[in-house]
Amino acid sequence: MFQSNFEQLPIEIKEEIFKYLSSADLLNLTLVCKNFNESIGQSRKCMERFWIKFYSFNLKDLEALKVSIRNYEKIKVNRVKREDHFQFLIDLQQNWKKILIYNCEFNYYHTYKLLIESIANNVEELEISDIEVLCYNEPSNMRINFPALKRVMFRNMPSKSMEIFLNSSDTLENLALDIVHETDNSMSLHDITYEILKHSKNLKHLQIGPLYIKALFGEDKEKAIKFNFELKNLLLKFPIASDLPDFSYNKIADFIKNQSKIRWLITMELRNDEVLTTCWNELKCAEQISFFGLEELFDYDMIFDVNDPNTSIKKLSLISRKVLISHLNKLLKSSPLITSIHTKNLNRHMLNAIAKNHFGIKTLFYENIEEDVLNFYDELQQLDEDVNKNIKIIQKSFWFSDNPFSIDPIFWRKE
Repeated sequence: MFQSNFEQLPIEIKEEIFKYLSSADLLNLTLVCKNFNESIGQSRKCMERFWIKFYSFNLKDLEALKVSIRNYEKIKVNRVKREDHFQFLIDLQQNWKKILIYNCEFNYYHTYKLLIESIANNVEELEISDIEVLCYNEPSNMRINFPALKRVMFRNMPSKSMEIFLNSSDTLENLALDIVHETDNSMSLHDITYEILKHSKNLKHLQIGPLYIKALFGEDKEKAIKFNFELKNLLLKFPIASDLPDFSYNKIADFIKNQSKIRWLITMELRNDEVLTTCWNELKCAEQISFFGLEELFDYDMIFDVNDPNTSIKKLSLISRKVLISHLNKLLKSSPLITSIHTKNLNRHMLNAIAKNHFGIKTLFYENIEEDVLNFYDELQQLDEDVNKNIKIIQKSFWFSDNPFSIDPIFWRKE
């Protein structure tokens, strides 16, 4: 009786009811009840909430999906190794729009290629992470078109398995490239990276890990690196060992200089004054700059022209174990309109420098705080009139505090 009455309700009322159910509850309903399955399947908002989780030991639910309404859009494929399980996914012919493939092992390149082909026409967001291809039983130079692909993340995968994506970049807006292991008889990592970026005319968000930086900027001293896209967000994760040749930093500085519309720049383990100076002086549209280091940030001299400060920067992140106060003062003087600072370890010296040297700071975020710092700030306001008395001091973790040198798709948020 309830099901019959439920079917008479407008879809808007059904969606209000569905809002109070978890994604797991909704998915269970679609698998056990045909009427609910059809009602939920008609609701675009409901379908967008589902991640179908496909594991090697969880084929039962996937079998039920064969007879379920076919509007599911998101799937996570995890720890799959068996050929018949991959074939099951291929045979589904589902129009997946968001796909995560991670911790998987493909016995043959042919199987990997068929799986990618089966998703190519509709996928919009794709992450491939920690995969292995054991046998390349056919040439890997085939290119597949991805007419709808907008967001891609490749992390810890064989370089040879990336070649299939070299035609994917016409629609690409968001790209993250991290750990890679180069395979024999494949294109060089420089050529793979360069080819993907060269055709990415619509790219807005880019994250590049250390091996890709070294391959892209560290191989050919004479060849300039120029692309047709205009980035809004850029993350550069430099090699910790600082084994880049000197000319690489010149090329990186030129690359940043040509991306004049960047709004948010993030660097990890940046230890080159030319790149830093370029970041600060050339990016006149940047609203936020974030610097990260394992130990000490900026262990070299910084030279800024205080007569031509960067007035676009509003937010500054200094996430490291140690930040020299002399360097902090230089940053503050060269960016007079900063309103927010995020630091890892807040101590008296840092707070004293900020409060006395920058009266525009409204918010100071920290992850760890030295004992009695808040009392120190109260005393400072009482004893010194020439001090910023309007700073809100708030504890807040940054987005990858637990694992600061992983690259997560931090720019994958909706505009």
